[in-house]
Amino acid sequence: MTGTATPAARRPRTIPLVPIVIIVAAFFAGMFGASRLSTMLNSHTVSWGPSAGIGGPGFDRATAQTSTVVNVEVQWPSCVNTGDDSWLTPEVSYMPWSVTITLRTSAAYAANPKCSKPGPDGKLPMVGFYLSALSFPVHLSEPLGNRPLLDGSTSPATERYRP
Repeated sequence: MTGTATPAARRPRTIPLVPIVIIVAAFFAGMFGASRLSTMLNSHTVSWGPSAGIGGPGFDRATAQTSTVVNVEVQWPSCVNTGDDSWLTPEVSYMPWSVTITLRTSAAYAANPKCSKPGPDGKLPMVGFYLSALSFPVHLSEPLGNRPLLDGSTSPATERYRP
């Protein structure tokens, strides 16, 4: 029995695309997560309440459900010039049942040589004194509707307004 054997055809080796896509996606997700973590570690939350209208417009309960600007009130540290709200960065989380506003100190606050870092309790430092509570506008991408407004500086978030 004689036979002629033909060599097996060699298929070119291909690099599987799915693992590469997963690795690239994980890399970018990690970079995004690291930047968010860095922001959170270098900033601190600031408690707020509905504005009474000191130093700016007040919180209007009559138009709160349809407005896209919520005026909140924060204790303004004396190390920041009145009217310079660059020391605050709002983060807004929209859920079907609530809207949560978390105010954080910004990089401008951290870089301000007049201000020191908050204490281990997370509260802003007493740098000289605090000015009275002043109004700060938070711009929403959608109206509140019939949802309560929560302060995300506490855990769990504290309700500040209920329609």
